[in-house]
Amino acid sequence: GDERRPLWVAQAVACFWSDYLDSGRWAFSHLLDKLLATSLVLYTIAFAAARRGPLFVALLAAPTFLFYGLSTASRKRARFHRYALFHSLWHLSSGLAAAFTVHS
Repeated sequence: GDERRPLWVAQAVACFWSDYLDSGRWAFSHLLDKLLATSLVLYTIAFAAARRGPLFVALLAAPTFLFYGLSTASRKRARFHRYALFHSLWHLSSGLAAAFTVHS
């Protein structure tokens, strides 16, 4: 089995809780989501750098961090539809990049 599976499941639960159940209001779920997401992003980057090298990391990380930055900027400007779009693209691209990195 994959010893990382409990972390990925915990992140999925925290993400759903934060982004869906507690969306639009202050809640501890946002802190938990950010803590787990940051930890797993750093882990995935370190894993990819060790196994594939910095070019691989840069190519996969660039779109994910672009979408994250655009979602953050949209949230700060109270542009909810743009935030929802870019935040969804952040989740999609980072999930695909992590899965590709860990399982290829």
